[in-house]
Amino acid sequence: MKLSNRFPPKVEQFWKGLGWWECLSNWNGKFCRKNHADCLHHIISPQSSGYIKGKHNESIYNSAPVNNWDCHISKPMHIEKNEVELLKEVKLILDRELYIPDDNDKEFLIIYKEYYGK
Repeated sequence: MKLSNRFPPKVEQFWKGLGWWECLSNWNGKFCRKNHADCLHHIISPQSSGYIKGKHNESIYNSAPVNNWDCHISKPMHIEKNEVELLKEVKLILDRELYIPDDNDKEFLIIYKEYYGK
């Protein structure tokens, strides 16, 4: 998986450590789920309507393994409904894998808590 955004190495290492290649791109109300993820992208990015600038955006909770060309470029990933569904899906995966959030992750979850309640 090529790290193409500003995530710390531990984020990419976590997804690689799971052997995760499932594409979590979420558009048209469905997750891709094909075994072709080739990079990580931010779920909440500067293009997002609710974006709040800060280091907390580097959180693993804001990372989504996707296929860059097939499922991200020119797809409506940054529609709030899709972001909410994707944030919840990533949190479910991390919880299932018993991921322990660090301080930056906790800050991300607090700042964007309203997304998890929608």
